[in-house]
Amino acid sequence: MKQTTRFIMAMLIALAAAPLAAQEGVSGDFAEESPWDFSLTTDFVYYPKTDFVAGQTHFAPTTGAFDSIEARITAFIDYTVKIPFSDHPLVKGNTLVFEYALELTPISIMPKFKLSFTPIAFLVFSAGVNTGTGWPFPAISVQGMAKLVDTSASSGWDAYENLTPFKQFYIDTYVSGTFQFDVGALWPGDWHHIVMLATYKTGYIALTGMHDREVWKWQGGGNKTNGWQYEANFVLGYQMPIVLSMVGLNIELAGHYSSTDYTNAAYKGNFMTVNIAPLARFKFNEHHMLTTLAYFANRRSFAEGHTSSHQETELTYAGSEWYFRRIVLSYTYSF
Repeated sequence: MKQTTRFIMAMLIALAAAPLAAQEGVSGDFAEESPWDFSLTTDFVYYPKTDFVAGQTHFAPTTGAFDSIEARITAFIDYTVKIPFSDHPLVKGNTLVFEYALELTPISIMPKFKLSFTPIAFLVFSAGVNTGTGWPFPAISVQGMAKLVDTSASSGWDAYENLTPFKQFYIDTYVSGTFQFDVGALWPGDWHHIVMLATYKTGYIALTGMHDREVWKWQGGGNKTNGWQYEANFVLGYQMPIVLSMVGLNIELAGHYSSTDYTNAAYKGNFMTVNIAPLARFKFNEHHMLTTLAYFANRRSFAEGHTSSHQETELTYAGSEWYFRRIVLSYTYSF
């Protein structure tokens, strides 16, 4: 963990210093444009209740109108350096983007840093680090950062022991690659924008102070362990020159590379979660944008019956349980 911490600190210093160095190389027409972009995003997430059902792969119906909600505000600062390789359409828009963000929720705070390079119009490579800390919200029995100590407890609040804020930290270091394409680039026209995006992200996620295979909770979500993990995201959308600026389909895949990140082999630690969501994006003007998504997802189903997720790491995997997971509203104000 000390080596991981040193790596993160070095990365933060490099990210902080890089825009200043890069700015020295900007001249000509590029220097006349402001390289800075500022935006503020507010996310609200609503979860209906779906009881666990034991057995092999199946669909679990919604059993209650309310299970939980989430809310977060994230401030973004982007610094863009234009580095065209030539006047060719594929490389004249090349950029290097330094993104700084601060995420705040009722139970956590997390600075984020990302460096993105576009070497050609349809490819983006990124590297970044997110590091945060959390605290409990006893009034609604939600824990920002906690350690699993008793899987036999009657509730998730009792099963997890709260950790000390600003003494232990959530850390996510990653690299990613994105392929992006717009049919409108080949077939010009306001109504010809069929967009496709595919991203693969790999990284190491950990909670400092936790040993390998110890189970912990972050931002209210439990059954997590330190380890190398992946995320894949696919978007197919249609963009329009009206207030309803985009409709489409979003697919997210995620999981651990190794099942040995968990002590119980029967738990299937490398299970891949799948989230599928139709999306709609409303762009009211150059400042205001609202994105809505409705997620259907899978989760582990077990041979044994259970009533709470904190019991799951000691159960036996039997298949996938598909269910309606959540509704997301994401509002962005661009300055």
